[in-house]
Amino acid sequence: MVALGILKAATVVGSVLGVALFTLNPNIVIALIVSAPGMATVVLAILTRRDNRRAELARANDHAVTMGVMTKVKEQTDGLLTAKTAELANVKQAKDEQATQLSETAQKLSHAEGVQQERVDERGRQNDAK
Repeated sequence: MVALGILKAATVVGSVLGVALFTLNPNIVIALIVSAPGMATVVLAILTRRDNRRAELARANDHAVTMGVMTKVKEQTDGLLTAKTAELANVKQAKDEQATQLSETAQKLSHAEGVQQERVDERGRQNDAK
């Protein structure tokens, strides 16, 4: 890692020296040779930065689209959940009412069976008395 940093620094320094020599005397070919790698590095760095910025904008756009879809799904799901909760409450209330009615019917039936049994017993006693 350190060697890479030193190499980059040497490239920058060499490029600056090459550009300075070329500026002083455009006929010095060595200055062009020395400064060419530095210029290529600068151009590549600029292109990389531009590509990274475009990629970041694309990711941000994709994220915004995804969040929009998720918001719509959440709204629709919340509406469904509310409707299902209300439906469940209605079913529970109807079930409770049916349970109450069934209990009342069972009590009436039990009473009716008791009355019927009393009649049978009474008839049995009357028949025995004859």
